[in-house]
Amino acid sequence: MNRYQYSRLLSLVLVPLGVGVVALSYPPPLDLGAQAVLLVVAGVLMILSGTESRLRERVGPHRLLGAGNVALGASLVVSELAGADADDGLAYTAAVVLGGLSLAFVGLSYIFRPGNFGLGPDGFPE
Repeated sequence: MNRYQYSRLLSLVLVPLGVGVVALSYPPPLDLGAQAVLLVVAGVLMILSGTESRLRERVGPHRLLGAGNVALGASLVVSELAGADADDGLAYTAAVVLGGLSLAFVGLSYIFRPGNFGLGPDGFPE
């Protein structure tokens, strides 16, 4: 299995989770709805990165996976910034936000610098 096939497995959790959140809290509050939409977008992009298609060939699987990672990182940041309570410690909030930003940074690296991950310009190992 390669990284793109593993991302498809992760998407089997992300898409149902996002859809389930919207279904169970319909109509969801704006922050929860935004997080759920970002989870679904991340899952769909990860499915596309691991599935043979013309889109994958045209865009590149590494760009689809990178965009999925950016969306997943954004969902973490949205969840913490929108739902940050006084009960949440500053360290916890900072850890979640930094985790989301680092995931988004990895996604951007997949998109713009695939060589850092041992990938060629087409998104496949060199």
